[in-house]
Amino acid sequence: MRKADFNYIEHYKNDAEQFDYFETRSGATAHDERRLREYIISEIDVKKGRILDVGAGSAWVAEYFTKFDFDVISMDISLINLEKAKSKVPSIHHSCVSSDAFALPYKDGSFEVVVASEIIEHVYDPEAFVKELTRVLKKGGQLIITTPYKEKLQYSLCIHCNKPTPLHAHIHSFDEKVLTSFSGILRNKNWNGRHSEIRS
Repeated sequence: MRKADFNYIEHYKNDAEQFDYFETRSGATAHDERRLREYIISEIDVKKGRILDVGAGSAWVAEYFTKFDFDVISMDISLINLEKAKSKVPSIHHSCVSSDAFALPYKDGSFEVVVASEIIEHVYDPEAFVKELTRVLKKGGQLIITTPYKEKLQYSLCIHCNKPTPLHAHIHSFDEKVLTSFSGILRNKNWNGRHSEIRS
């Protein structure tokens, strides 16, 4: 695994203090998020089991799937986000875990479904990230990764350090070839425009 050239753990803990992932969205942003959620929901074809939501954001995965008695683990690096997630979804089927996505605290094959929505473009080593997600996935389970498609990365000049800083902390851009080139870790089963569903 490559070594990060920035302290991503501190960055995302600070990020959660500065930005509210649980605020109500409106306009085009709300529409885009709704369509993304509908896509993910439509792709999950198991009827029961455990779902790991990596980088859980507003905890919408837990909010939706616990209603159908799935056990959902919202995982985030930020305790602030996890406290909000548990308050938003107090179901007995919902638990929250703070963890580094590169070292998940679970045994191999622990989950029927792993969701990582709009996360992979932020991580410093995408291949190692996918490998770790795959490790905790049961044989025949579903790994659902979504990411902007062929995004043109943009930068601004940081007023503090005077260095180029990626907008929205997006440090990678993906298409189907990049996502399916990770050393044979995955076999691509379905590519649909902006999103990819990958099964182990």
